[in-house]
Amino acid sequence: MTPTDRVRLGLPDLGVGVGLRVPHYEHVFTKHPAVDWFEIISENFMVDGGMPRANLERVLSRYRVAQHGVSMSIGTKDPLDREYLRKLRDLVRRTGTPWVSDHLCWTGVGGVNLHDLCPLPYTEEAVKHVAARARAVQDFLGVRFAIENVSSYLTYTSSAMTEWEFLTAVCEEADCGLLLDVNNIYVSSYNHGFDARAYVDGVPHHRVVQMHLAGHTNKGKYIIDTHSDHVIDPVWELYRRACERCGDVSTLVEWDDDIPPFETLLAEAEKARVIREEVARGRAAGVVASSSAGAAPTIGRGDLGDVMGFLGSAFRRPEPIVDDAVLTEASREHVAGNDRLTPAEQVDIYRRQFWMRHVDSLIEDYPGLVYILGDDGFDAFARAYLEASPSRSWSLRNLGNELAAFAGRYEGFPPERAALARDMARYELAFVDLFDGADVPPLDAARLASIPEEAWDTARVVLHPLLARLAFDYPVHTIRNAVRAGETPELPAAAAPIHLVLFRKELRIHYEEVPAHAFELLDALGRGEPLAVACDAIAARLPEDEAARLAEQIGPWFQRWTSLGWLADVNSSPRGVSRPLAPPE
Repeated sequence: MTPTDRVRLGLPDLGVGVGLRVPHYEHVFTKHPAVDWFEIISENFMVDGGMPRANLERVLSRYRVAQHGVSMSIGTKDPLDREYLRKLRDLVRRTGTPWVSDHLCWTGVGGVNLHDLCPLPYTEEAVKHVAARARAVQDFLGVRFAIENVSSYLTYTSSAMTEWEFLTAVCEEADCGLLLDVNNIYVSSYNHGFDARAYVDGVPHHRVVQMHLAGHTNKGKYIIDTHSDHVIDPVWELYRRACERCGDVSTLVEWDDDIPPFETLLAEAEKARVIREEVARGRAAGVVASSSAGAAPTIGRGDLGDVMGFLGSAFRRPEPIVDDAVLTEASREHVAGNDRLTPAEQVDIYRRQFWMRHVDSLIEDYPGLVYILGDDGFDAFARAYLEASPSRSWSLRNLGNELAAFAGRYEGFPPERAALARDMARYELAFVDLFDGADVPPLDAARLASIPEEAWDTARVVLHPLLARLAFDYPVHTIRNAVRAGETPELPAAAAPIHLVLFRKELRIHYEEVPAHAFELLDALGRGEPLAVACDAIAARLPEDEAARLAEQIGPWFQRWTSLGWLADVNSSPRGVSRPLAPPE
């Protein structure tokens, strides 16, 4: 094994890459920029189909990728999520990633997901707990697992070692890789007052398989790791120091908020490349920095369950911790604080982040509802929803799964907008459901034409799974379209019932208004009724002349539905039923 191989546990040096983000897709797909590799957020592509999977395939056709996760929750006391790991392993096999990384943290407890990277106490219990889980993950995935150091805004009273000693102990015990986030080191050193250089010097350099660089936001008393700006000079200097100690390691520049043009991101990556090359030239000239396998730390003990139970509840509290005397005192028991922030103030940083992240996620998925309720009205509704239905999924994509149902019983809507708001909630939830559903081939016209006329007596038409049938009292589709176009549409004063079919075709979601009887027929087919039974039931309620017109419309309807991909199959039923009004032509 060569020295370079040893540094990376036999894994390749991919060079300098950038994080793959949606605003840059068009540039990447049309300009094909010269980038060594992309890092993808695993959870964004752990879906059954749709645009995310299609975009990933386009990236894989030209670039090498490595997977980075945010939701494994390797440190939680909850059991490992086997469904999550199976989806992650499927993605690993699709991408060919040389390693999988995630954060040394917990993201939830008690079945509730906080969608934040919460730090762990640096104790013997935490080392043993995390290392055992990391080994299990690494074995299950079949590729090297790498743990990333997180930025943090609190420390624990139970911690009995430095963060880098804790990180070293976990990596050695688990025999896993280390993703060294240099910006996170700087952020945490500012927040907690330790020497960032000692951190870089103290980690197990031979286990570093990747490094991260990013910008942050300085709030004065503390720094938030926002990934929203350029890398600052002190972080570049830390990166140089890390390169001197670790050698050539795959490096990634992250930029997740206030995302700039791709050229700006690429320029940051080039700064990293220059530093790497300067360090490499110095190494070739005999200027070699000392390396470390990590010193064995002195390890203390602490109860993980107690800590997570308290913080998991405190982070979800709507009101500030500092306003509650009991919680302020409880914070002192678990959280150390510092000379700038009390324990309760540190806990409140995570509490504010929790509410901001969750409400912002709902705002992104429900722009029409935000418009109808206004910013303050939506904020009140979203907070009430999140208190009643805390997230139990590793993906923020599922955060609004119960939102339409909650809207149906929410009493805080303005009376004149309540029905409209409930219609919009159902409509926008359907968009989320259809966006990344599994790709299923639709029924083609040749298959439809091949069905014998007599078979229609018992035929059951299977609707495509990527189709939603929606009846509304208000034209929510036109309102949402206008809002997304940047317009300010007038809200309807009176109800105007409408029937919509929402469907995905060629990776994009479309809608079509349908006549009431066509909607009724589709609804019956969706419930599994045989075509003949459904048609006869509709006709029985109509005058003779309208029933005759219905019979003439069925064929054209089916032709239209087939062309739009609304049908998936036609099955025969063993049950004998009367003939339909007319078989589809």
